Amino acid sequence: MTTIASDRKSMAADSQVSWDYHKGFKTPKLFRIGNSIYGLAGDNWGNVFIEWAKTGFNEKKKPQIHDSIWDDVDFDVLELAPTGLYLWDKHFVRVELKDDNYSIGSGSKFALVFMRKMNMSPAEAVKECCTIDDYTKEPVDVMELKTDDKPTKKG
Repeated sequence: MTTIASDRKSMAADSQVSWDYHKGFKTPKLFRIGNSIYGLAGDNWGNVFIEWAKTGFNEKKKPQIHDSIWDDVDFDVLELAPTGLYLWDKHFVRVELKDDNYSIGSGSKFALVFMRKMNMSPAEAVKECCTIDDYTKEPVDVMELKTDDKPTKKG
């Protein structure tokens, strides 16, 4: 799995891909598309989502995941946009989050505690998760919203 953590200014991610007790390989998990940053946790279907996002979410190019494979699809995408934080699920549905920070992946509960109770930045939280979550390993990548794309807090 992985750990992706974000506040309303930046997003951080580890870079290890793991499965069934195999360490696998290292890869980027953060993607800047348009004015948003997307962090991917889960299986390879998440990459299909990222490719769709690169089209500007063109409805004609929206991936079609057939009922027969829904059970095998397991990914989440965290989006940091100028308008706030959003969570995308395997059904390609975008949910607005009112939280000032959020995390997804196998180390997400740890990262939330680090950010919310210990006032760590997303980068610090993910780096700390690398020491306690078997599926979260360095290096940690960080992206910040462009200064002209500051998010607004709703609520």
